[in-house]
Amino acid sequence: MMNIGKSGASHADWAISLGIFLVYILSMLMIIQPGAQPIYKEDRLLKIAKDNYKNSTSYSFYKTPLIIDTADLDFAGADTYTVRVEGDLPFAGDGNDFAVAIGVDGNLVPLDNFEIVLADGADRIVFISSVAVGKNTFYVISNARAVGVPDGYPDRGTVLPTDSYISDARLNFTLVFGSTEVLTGVDEAQLTAGSVVCAIPGHYAALKEAWAYPASKDFVTFYAGGSSPRYTALNEVCNQSQPYEQASVFVEEWATRLVNKTGVTEPIRMVVRVW
Repeated sequence: MMNIGKSGASHADWAISLGIFLVYILSMLMIIQPGAQPIYKEDRLLKIAKDNYKNSTSYSFYKTPLIIDTADLDFAGADTYTVRVEGDLPFAGDGNDFAVAIGVDGNLVPLDNFEIVLADGADRIVFISSVAVGKNTFYVISNARAVGVPDGYPDRGTVLPTDSYISDARLNFTLVFGSTEVLTGVDEAQLTAGSVVCAIPGHYAALKEAWAYPASKDFVTFYAGGSSPRYTALNEVCNQSQPYEQASVFVEEWATRLVNKTGVTEPIRMVVRVW
């Protein structure tokens, strides 16, 4: 009888030990999850693709009115003059990042002959253009896509350089810098071949890595002209990837505007698809 009791106890101990061992193994499998793939919800994928798409194509264009009043000058009618503005100008950075433009039919047209120098004690803007009696409005515009936000742009009020005149006759005029207008939107150059989001073949994999997009997931970016949501065709930004058959594809789109280097804007809709 004693041997039978000991045998039963041994079986019970063995069963308990085996149960503990199995619980341990199952717990480890639940923690380690060998071969498991992370789960990415569609809202997270859309946010990653949308945020990076917007950041990669965003653009800000700055234009500051330069208003010249020649009412008291000794010439009549429009003529072509050399305008020279010297003094402490309200701009900062590299003069090559700026241009002088005039307004034509609501658009800005950069002048062919201008010079902008931004240096301590030697700031100057020189340009050749038609100037008439009365108020003449020109614009200092951002001429480079990497200008950023110059600290020196005037936001309001009047700035009068110490020495401003027209041509060799040194005809003085009243000069006013108006408030800077900032146009934000999409850089049209980033929606063409060779841009950040559409570059050389094989760039898609590198783009996913740069955007910290899950390697096991895919996306494609589009844009379409016009602000109406009822468009029938989309332009693919670049040949990235296409959904596999029966893939669950999720889409987000938003309205914005294109901004080019002369400040011309047009409505546009941007789209990301993820799966």
